[in-house]
Amino acid sequence: MVVPMVAPPATDANPKPNKMLAKVIPPGRIGDPETDIGRPVAFLTSDDSKFITGSTLMLDGGLTFLP
Repeated sequence: MVVPMVAPPATDANPKPNKMLAKVIPPGRIGDPETDIGRPVAFLTSDDSKFITGSTLMLDGGLTFLP
């Protein structure tokens, strides 16, 4: 079992499904937990985001907008 917040799915023993998934994600790659998730989370927990309220930040590489 791979928990995406601990290790990216691309580190699975079987890379074939990950290559298929990367093809359907608009940026063409699996997200990196540290840069693609960690940095936005660090921003949201900082004083720089103190004016943000009631928002949903989708960190999925645009996957939710695919038909």
